[in-house]
Amino acid sequence: MKLYKFKSITSEDSFRQVLQYLERNSIWCASVDTLNDSEEFNFAIDYQNTKNTEALLTRLIRKSGRYGLPHQVARLALESGNLESTLECEIDGLIKKCREQFGVTSFSSLGYGEKLWKSYGGEGNGVILEYDVSDSQMGDIFHFVDYKAEKKVSLDTIIRALTGDEEDCIFDFFKNVLCTKTTKWSYESEVRYLAKSSNILIRLSNPVKAIVIGDMVSEENKEKLSQLCLDKGIGIRLKT
Repeated sequence: MKLYKFKSITSEDSFRQVLQYLERNSIWCASVDTLNDSEEFNFAIDYQNTKNTEALLTRLIRKSGRYGLPHQVARLALESGNLESTLECEIDGLIKKCREQFGVTSFSSLGYGEKLWKSYGGEGNGVILEYDVSDSQMGDIFHFVDYKAEKKVSLDTIIRALTGDEEDCIFDFFKNVLCTKTTKWSYESEVRYLAKSSNILIRLSNPVKAIVIGDMVSEENKEKLSQLCLDKGIGIRLKT
């Protein structure tokens, strides 16, 4: 499938960054704190128990070393329904770790839209980079964002992440949270690349196939972009 990266080039730094993307086939993977949605880590917890919840909570309590008889403590905690206050500090720590450790960069499955140009494409003083992504990469390193009326994370997902036995469990929590957004963002039709490091330049295995140059880009920058794309065999279109 095709994915599109809207990118403003309203400053010299942002323009140089786009040139770097084209020259090196790379993309900047930012920390979550740089994203435009301040509510990325705001979510409700789905406290619906599953057949695995008690065992997961027992393992978490045993790991903490704060209580004897962890299985009995886990059962009482679930029966009392008082887990929210119990886990609050642990969840805050988990969110802090995710903010510091993991990175994200955003694409769209849409290669058009004035709202996207306005929000991410410099209101025309920017570009769209077009990529071809294989089916095997979707769900592996590229992830569709799921839009819901309410953003929820299951209790089991949180407990698995809190045990911290495997980095993959923490990353699954990060993926679950970062790939769910409220419906007010659905116009973006977003696809996210998630990485286990942040604020780094990553090399993509998917070269830029084409570029759309915004109608407010200066003639000088249009010329530089066009020449580089011609040299690298990248298709060129102009925003109309």
